[in-house]
Amino acid sequence: MQFETAFKFVLKQEGGYSNHPSDKGGETNYGISTRFIKANGIKIKSVRDMTVQQAKEIYQMYFWQPIKADQFTDDLVQLFLFDTAVNCGTGRAIELLQIALNAWAPTGIDGIVGHITINNCNAMTETGKNRLLLYELLKANRIGYYEHIIRNNEKLRVFLKGWINRVLELFNVK
Repeated sequence: MQFETAFKFVLKQEGGYSNHPSDKGGETNYGISTRFIKANGIKIKSVRDMTVQQAKEIYQMYFWQPIKADQFTDDLVQLFLFDTAVNCGTGRAIELLQIALNAWAPTGIDGIVGHITINNCNAMTETGKNRLLLYELLKANRIGYYEHIIRNNEKLRVFLKGWINRVLELFNVK
């Protein structure tokens, strides 16, 4: 999967401008929050005025590249990692992958993408049976993470149905 394809999926999921009172990121456009822009010193006047091209550059630099998506051979794993990084953070995306991989081969869980994580993932996705197992584990881990979020902050329950639908749609991408 190329970055462009993954970006289109994420953009569809994130939509345009919003300022939901339960979203602690504040104003958000294309899924990128004011809080994220300020925390990373990104030079954009207003998140509301951010262009799709600017969002694309941010996603590539701060999400796609840090998770080393291009080094994973499976398109759906790349999409899962990228979408999870955008929605949950880069470290959490890798951590959820590592938890799933540990069911198959010792990988360790540190939220850092290294050669062991990449190699174990690429080996697991070489055969259909193992690849399907990995997909099911990734799906369960991400939904479980959302349930954990809700247990810790009931105000975020308003997002749960959308989050779960997003995961299900991700795994239906052809």
